[in-house]
Amino acid sequence: MTFSALFCRIVREWLPSAFPTEDDYQKSLAEFLDSLHVSYQREVRLTDTDRVDFLVGSTAIELKLKCSGAELVRQLQR
Repeated sequence: MTFSALFCRIVREWLPSAFPTEDDYQKSLAEFLDSLHVSYQREVRLTDTDRVDFLVGSTAIELKLKCSGAELVRQLQR
């Protein structure tokens, strides 16, 4: 499955309602990816100080419950 197709399924089929913590959010996505038999890695270190929540192939997925625009831009620049 291409990442584009996976992304479309995530948006269409896995729209989280409310999670109390970011860890709950991550566990839910992991369960969804598992149900699709998608290979991924969790908590992948990019550098000594940077890590991403999920790595699917060469695409990083970072989940945030609350994030300012400036924080989002900073994380995307990693």
